[in-house]
Amino acid sequence: MARSLSIAAYLASLGSADGHSTPVTHPRRPVGIIIWARCSNPDQLTAVETLERKLSAEGDPIHVIATLHKWQPEHASRALPEPRGKDSIRKFIGHWQPAMCIWISGDLDALLMTEIRKAGLLSILVDATSDGLETVAGRWVPGAIRSLLSEFEAIWALDQQAADRLLRAGAPEERILITGAMEDCAPTLPCNEAERSELARAIGTRPVWLTAAAQLEEWRDLCTA
Repeated sequence: MARSLSIAAYLASLGSADGHSTPVTHPRRPVGIIIWARCSNPDQLTAVETLERKLSAEGDPIHVIATLHKWQPEHASRALPEPRGKDSIRKFIGHWQPAMCIWISGDLDALLMTEIRKAGLLSILVDATSDGLETVAGRWVPGAIRSLLSEFEAIWALDQQAADRLLRAGAPEERILITGAMEDCAPTLPCNEAERSELARAIGTRPVWLTAAAQLEEWRDLCTA
């Protein structure tokens, strides 16, 4: 995909210096498929953990490796520091060999996104809004935002307003989908699978609704409904 000459000039000015002052030792890579979740803040980690739990529910070896833009030692059990600089980014990708990258929310980084693209990784932008886009690569770079948004195979917007703003910023219309927020939720409660299957067959495709915390005096109205 063609990139703007201004973006290329901006990236060249960054050089190849590694952003870390000391070498980074990565944990051992687990067997299976790795998905890289690039998080902007710690509030997104719970949703990422929910995603991993859902993806691996069937027993497939799928792992979601989260990195934090502003990592602190207290996040060590849940996320890795975001790699900074070309060398660190390339070593990170080479070690983990992710199948794809999920970029959560804004704070688009031209250098990081370029290395992701060079590695041939598919990438999607989730919980997408227009927040922070005006700082991408500096206001002086013409076409920077449009070029970077075009790097994503899909952009999952938070709501219609976010989708409209992303479209005006230059995101390809055909790649924008309104999905809402990537939610964190509790694991599905255990049940008797035989009873669940029997109930599912009995209900079929009919609409289902649930009454929670109903009172005894409400039972006639519930039966009528």
